[in-house]
Amino acid sequence: MKRRIFNLSLVGMAAAATMSTGTALAGLNTQEKEMTNLEDNKALVGRYFELLAERDWDSIEAMFHDDYVFHMPAQPAPLPKDHYFDAVKMFQAAFPDIHHGVTETIAERDKVMVQMRITGTHQGDLMGVPASGASIDYGTIFVLQIADGQIIEGWAEADLMGLMQQINPSQ
Repeated sequence: MKRRIFNLSLVGMAAAATMSTGTALAGLNTQEKEMTNLEDNKALVGRYFELLAERDWDSIEAMFHDDYVFHMPAQPAPLPKDHYFDAVKMFQAAFPDIHHGVTETIAERDKVMVQMRITGTHQGDLMGVPASGASIDYGTIFVLQIADGQIIEGWAEADLMGLMQQINPSQ
């Protein structure tokens, strides 16, 4: 079931640009329209990571569909939106200086893949491991699915074993 959601505060200027291109798309051929949609999807995902760095949770929440789910190998079942946000906030608390260094972004159909290096300093509890002061640097790949201008589903492959070895080398 597809739902149409229009929210001008979705991502500020990016949403307004997306909505304003609707009439401009009428004069484009199918391939040009697809390229515009791919660029819009990449811009939406890029904006998400910008807002994540700013910790602008009101704007972030507006970018995500109410039915959003997040898949990660360490989780037996997909996380609903609120649990995903809790997990992200837990990481932000453990690594207040966390940085998502995007190295590549690829869009195809309704999905955007983002490859990145995540860096930061372990300054708070993370899954029972107290702050160690250790610097972290690990790779992650996110795939985010876009529907009607919102992020509706996400997948991540992250080197969590490498992360845990960096913050708790005795384990």
